[in-house]
Amino acid sequence: MKNAYSKKRKQHQDLQKLFAALAVRLEDYDSPPTDTGYWYGERALTGFLAAAAWSLPRGWSLEEFTGLRMSGKKKGSGRGDIWFGIGKKSYTVEAKAVWPGSNVDNAIKGAEAKLSDAASQLRQLHKAYRVGRPVAVCYIIPDLNSKGRFADSATIREFFMKMPRQFSDSRTAVASLWYEKNPPRYNGRIYPGVVLVARLLPGWS
Repeated sequence: MKNAYSKKRKQHQDLQKLFAALAVRLEDYDSPPTDTGYWYGERALTGFLAAAAWSLPRGWSLEEFTGLRMSGKKKGSGRGDIWFGIGKKSYTVEAKAVWPGSNVDNAIKGAEAKLSDAASQLRQLHKAYRVGRPVAVCYIIPDLNSKGRFADSATIREFFMKMPRQFSDSRTAVASLWYEKNPPRYNGRIYPGVVLVARLLPGWS
């Protein structure tokens, strides 16, 4: 599995450790082109993320934690996606997935919308269920027509190489993980890899 990461920044150290561990966990499971963990979507990928956290020194995670969400004065029960920690730092994550079928610009546009949704849900989380720093996550899973113009190997490589450069900023860490040879296929579609986008949000208000 090939990989490309966003620029190393001090505030992203924990996220980048988690990304590297996640790549190992995916490869432990994947058997392309017959099966791959990331094409099962958000829930499965969050499970891999949780396993990645546990594999790190002094790392831990808890998935699907029970929580309350606030909308004005209204309360509603629900579940958060994952708490995780590395050493003395901890994080609360809300994750979403998007399945672009075309280019980098469309993938970024779709992911930004999902990150906004995740950030909104984190802000609604009752303070009793807030752990550490809030993080909005989007899994970008290209879903490509095998006969389309975005499915050739050069275009796929360009997609995964460009995403960390174009999407990352001081708040946002990005990892691209993909197969250049023999990518997973199903029913006329190619699923070459996954891009993980993690955005650190301002502290809880």
